[in-house]
Amino acid sequence: EAYVEGAVVLSALAIFYAVVSVSNPIGSLQVATGRTDLGFYWTIFRLILTPIPIYIGALYSINMVAIAISLLSLILMIPLWFIQIKPMIALRLNEYLKHFYKPLLLFLALSVTHISLIHYEISMKIVLLNVLSMIAFLGIYFTVLRFIDESRFQQFFHLLKTAVINK
Repeated sequence: EAYVEGAVVLSALAIFYAVVSVSNPIGSLQVATGRTDLGFYWTIFRLILTPIPIYIGALYSINMVAIAISLLSLILMIPLWFIQIKPMIALRLNEYLKHFYKPLLLFLALSVTHISLIHYEISMKIVLLNVLSMIAFLGIYFTVLRFIDESRFQQFFHLLKTAVINK
């Protein structure tokens, strides 16, 4: 029970770092295209903007700080494209964003399931809840994956089959 309060902070920071991991390769793109000045401008922009949600979130709680930072990172994906990606490579916004919808669909499906199962935690033991959550997550993940990315779904089961046979 001592760790329950940290779940919101951990979840929000997971979203934040997921966005950071997606934008991390942009530094290599800046160096490759000789546009490191864009990275400098982007850093100044973020340096000016980031304290605002941190301050507003701090007025409420540490959970709100983590949520505010995560929301800011999601919101900044569009300016990131406009300020950095568009000037360096000819990538349209819809082409940039289409790479995020599949992971987003998986994330939303798993989040809704998790929130639904946590809602009924009162009547279940915590270990049983975690096992059911894991089973539900895997079931939903592979179901959604099959519909949105059939080739990756097939690759996973091919790898699994190969691993089982080679044992």
